[in-house]
Amino acid sequence: MKYFILISFIIVNFSNVYPSKFIKVSIVDKDYLAIYFKDGEVIYKDDANGPSAYLGHGYSEDADYLIGYGNELSVLDAGNTYSWTIQSSDDQNYKSNGLHPTEVYRKSKVNNTDHNWNYKLDHWIYLKLPISLTNGATYQIKINPKTNSNISETQITFNIFKEISEAIHVNL
Repeated sequence: MKYFILISFIIVNFSNVYPSKFIKVSIVDKDYLAIYFKDGEVIYKDDANGPSAYLGHGYSEDADYLIGYGNELSVLDAGNTYSWTIQSSDDQNYKSNGLHPTEVYRKSKVNNTDHNWNYKLDHWIYLKLPISLTNGATYQIKINPKTNSNISETQITFNIFKEISEAIHVNL
């Protein structure tokens, strides 16, 4: 119990230190990038002890808790094309100062809800690129700090033979 109180104290007092958590960047196709962020997550206690053990959907007060990663993603700033800069030393089109996407789209949804209906959002930012990506080139994506991202830069290599795209959906 003391351990749980200590963890709760740390979470409550230091949760706003860090911004929204970058999860991954992926390639949708040669003209779109997808960037995934989480504002927080629910931690579920599953230690086979307590009143809700082995009850399936049983609930006890300390069975789950929501952790916020701090300041949530600024969807206003994340939706601005100037918040994103794409550069590449391998692709002549993206050399020098890089290019901004021509359009930005966003999907946000609740993926993290505790038993008391407290929640945090997950965000997918889709960047429409001004010029198609070149196969084999590596791209750096610079992120404006106003978006509240925990990183300022990430990179990805475009390989048409290895990328798994969310644009293709198969039902089995």
